[in-house]
Amino acid sequence: MKRFRVLTAALFAAVLLCGFSATAYAGGGEEFMDGTGGYDPDPPVAEEPEPEPNPFTPEGTGTVVDNATDGDGKEFFTITTPNENIFYLVIDRQRSGENVYFLNAVTEADLMALAEIIEEPPAPQPEPEPEPAPAPEPEP
Repeated sequence: MKRFRVLTAALFAAVLLCGFSATAYAGGGEEFMDGTGGYDPDPPVAEEPEPEPNPFTPEGTGTVVDNATDGDGKEFFTITTPNENIFYLVIDRQRSGENVYFLNAVTEADLMALAEIIEEPPAPQPEPEPEPAPAPEPEP
């Protein structure tokens, strides 16, 4: 009997929840504006200008040319400067510290500077100090 009561109450609650869940519209829209004064629309509100965003960092001089992300949590940036120098920035998002790597392009001049054999001047030979001549002993 108790099980029947609980089942009946649950069924009744479900019927009430589902049966009365229809949306009721209280009138509105263009068809209800007949000009008799029954409905006054809100006057148009002048749009306020958007406040200028306050960036987290100051404006920089570099421009991001390319941004790529791989599946290992690394993000790659290619940045150019106004002097048209190219730099590469790698961010490793898997590490918690020391995870930013700043690289620049290696040019042919850099490689040639490494390949040049630099002749070092010979190290100066230390001059031996002349030994002082022994002082003549006075005769007695």
